[in-house]
Parts: sequence; C-alpha cells; structure tokens
Amino acid sequence: MRWTRAAMLWAATAFLAATPPVAADESTAPVSEQPPSAEGRTAEQWRQVIADLEHESYTVREKASADLAKAGADVIEPLSQAIQRGSLETVIRGVSLLRRMVLEGDRQTAKAARAALERLAEPQVSTSASHASTALVELALREEERAYQTFERLGGRYGTGVVFEAGMPAHATHAVVGKGWRGENDDLELFAAMSQLEKLSVYGPRVDDKAVAYISRLTSLKRLELYGTKISDEGIQQIQNALRSTDIEVRRGGLLGVGGTLTNPNCLISTVRPGSAADNAGVQPGDIVVECEGKPVTDFKVLTEIIANYPGGETVRMVVLRSGIKIPLQVKLDEWE
Repeated sequence: MRWTRAAMLWAATAFLAATPPVAADESTAPVSEQPPSAEGRTAEQWRQVIADLEHESYTVREKASADLAKAGADVIEPLSQAIQRGSLETVIRGVSLLRRMVLEGDRQTAKAARAALERLAEPQVSTSASHASTALVELALREEERAYQTFERLGGRYGTGVVFEAGMPAHATHAVVGKGWRGENDDLELFAAMSQLEKLSVYGPRVDDKAVAYISRLTSLKRLELYGTKISDEGIQQIQNALRSTDIEVRRGGLLGVGGTLTNPNCLISTVRPGSAADNAGVQPGDIVVECEGKPVTDFKVLTEIIANYPGGETVRMVVLRSGIKIPLQVKLDEWE
C-alpha cells in the first residue's frame, strides 16, 4: 500500500501524541530551585539544567526545557548523553528539544541536532532509539512537505504522472522544472527531500551542469526527461552513470512542435501541435520538410538532429513541400514546457 505524504505525517504525529506522558505535579518549586537565566552558563550549569528535565517539580522541568530550547548547539552533546541514560521524562523532553532545534535552529544547530537524533536512532532496542527514530520520520515528512511548497513557489509544478514498469503504465509523483521556473540551479537541492519523486521533467536552457549533482542523487527516479537544457554531454553521462535503473530521455534544442514517423522515407509531418512554433509559422500536417537551415532533410531523424543545435527563442529557416510546391518558412522555436 502506498501512503501519501499527508497520511504518513499524520501517522507520525499521532504516534508522538499517543506517547504516554509522564505525570506532572502542580507544585511550584521554591525560588532557590529555579534555574538561572539562559545566558552565560558554564558547562556544569548546563548539565544541571539538563538534569532538571526530570526534576520532581513540573515548573522546574518546564523552565529547563525552555532554557535548553534557546541554548543552541553547545548543549546538544550533553543533552544526547542524558537522553541515552535518562528517565522516560528526559527521553521525551530531550528528543522533543532536538527535534525543535532541527526545525527552528540556525544551520549549525539544526545540523548538529539532526546528527544527534541519527546517532540516538541507530539500531538498538531502547526507548531513546524509538523516540529518536519517530522524530526523524516526522522531520523527513515535514521537510518533504516544505520542499514541495518551496518548489511550487519557485515556479515548479508537481502532480501525478505516468511511467512504464515492465511495459505497463503506472502512476507516479511527477515534478516539472519548465518555462515558469524562477529558481536557480542550487534550488534543485530541494529534490533531496522529495523522497516520493518518481518522474522528473527538466525543460529549458536555465538548467545547466550545476544541476547535475542534484539530479544524480535521485536514485528512486523511474523516468527522467531532459529537454532543451544546457547540461553538457559530460553532465548527461554523469547522470546516466548514477541513475542506471532510470529511464532517461534527452532532447537537445528548442521545441518545434511537430510529430512524424521515423520509418517514413521522407520527413512527413503527421501532427502539428496547436499554438506551437511550427503552427505559428504555418507548418501543416502533410507537409514534407526538405530543408532546414540550408541542410537537406531526408527523414524525421535528420530534422530532429538539426533542431537540436538551436535553443528555444532562436529562429530557423525551413523549406516544406506542400502539394508539390516548395514553401520557405521561418520558425521561432519554443522553449520546452
């Protein structure tokens, strides 16, 4: 059964919510028991604050949690040690604090907190490992939701597409980087968090070799389309080497917007997409392309190879044969969408 991201997030959140809480007393600790302010503490003072996570007073426990949430990366290691050997109260509060640091901390703090959770979750039978593993699952799902939202805000599109498995069509999560993409190549790092992505279409010259490292990590992809990009032949080879089980299709150049058959003895145009570059230039179904950019066109494959040398936005000169008459046309190529 395939779970949606929303369902998996609900399940992880429900698991955390269902964790039996440690009973809290309503007593108020004397003023002398209250921890000092969060600023300027020594390592020994921080260890005492961490120890207060299982103090008999609920008020002290809450104050310790609040102070530790603001402490930053310096308390992560002693906090992790306390989680490993502490009571259930310390485990619950400590893992929750590490999770919060991942979500709300600066880059250094978030990285260190995640590493601490990963160490705690390493295969072992313990309460701390169980809670750390659950926190990591929830974080991954939240980050995936955030990645899809950011991707969409940058002009990317995603939904359900179709891939073929063993010759049979199957539904897949499909992302498109196309004409409306406003992000930079480095923004494609978002793909790392999009764990359910199975089909990716990258269209247009805004994507170049800087994107290769990010695309090469997507080992779960079943289908990859690279149309009209500026990724070099070397970059394409690197992607192909990394994604050996992925069906990869590469098309160079701009979009003409016609269909034909490779088995025809000439370049017969069978279809013209409405609103495409070819349609706007006056190409019609039944036309036979005999020349493109001064080069003879013998079949549809030759036409595709010539067009591959010209990016979207450039104009190419074509000659078509229609009812025995040669007609010159100027076609401004589209960008892939």
